[in-house]
Amino acid sequence: MPLLDTPWPPINEMIDLRPGSVTTVASLPTAGRSTFTLNMALHNALKGTCTLYTSSEIDAESLTEKAVSALYGIDLRHREAPLGGWDVFSARTKAEVVSLPLYLHAATQETPEAAFEAGTVTSGQRGRKVRLWVLDSLAHFSPFVHADDGVWDFEQSMTQLRRIAEREQMAIVVTACAENQSEDELLTLEHVPSPVVKLSDQVLMLHREGAYWQNGPASDVAIVTRLKPELEKPATLRFKPRLCRFSSLEIDI
Repeated sequence: MPLLDTPWPPINEMIDLRPGSVTTVASLPTAGRSTFTLNMALHNALKGTCTLYTSSEIDAESLTEKAVSALYGIDLRHREAPLGGWDVFSARTKAEVVSLPLYLHAATQETPEAAFEAGTVTSGQRGRKVRLWVLDSLAHFSPFVHADDGVWDFEQSMTQLRRIAEREQMAIVVTACAENQSEDELLTLEHVPSPVVKLSDQVLMLHREGAYWQNGPASDVAIVTRLKPELEKPATLRFKPRLCRFSSLEIDI
């Protein structure tokens, strides 16, 4: 089985996607954690690893559009015409995307167990066992403790993810929202729900200056730090939102 890793050498120095592990990628809203983890999923699928990407934030068509944009470096949302025209591009990419061991799942299920069962139907039919599962985002698969005040039971959903990872002997990457009180407050583990921190093997924090708190354009530079286990050295990536890509300052994906 190919080694699970990421498209970015600096990130590979801080992450260990071993079978049975749960890794959380946290950030403030709009920082790009969905795109970050989609790039991870695409990278591993291109190496032949059976990969499932589950999201309840966008529909199946939009999810596929983001994946195609990231794979081929084309701005589909703004209808950027590819070389050779749309007909040639569509015919080529459709066959290539279908051939990948990548399953894009726009989920409606309410728990990780139910989402995993629904998302792996196609891979099971093709005789493939999922080795990497990305779940975006944890809050959408966590029940409310108190529905009136919007408090989620992350303990229950994270416990399910740990059980699935160990039972299936696959790596799970889950995204979670971090929350701080002002743009000047440095993001730490205290800004991530405590059950998420406790039940994760690793916690990465993704930060882009200006994302979420400012009305102006956010920086295209993203800083990734590992908060659990703590690692002082951060990694820097370039964010290309129109192409749904993050790229290393050393090697582009």
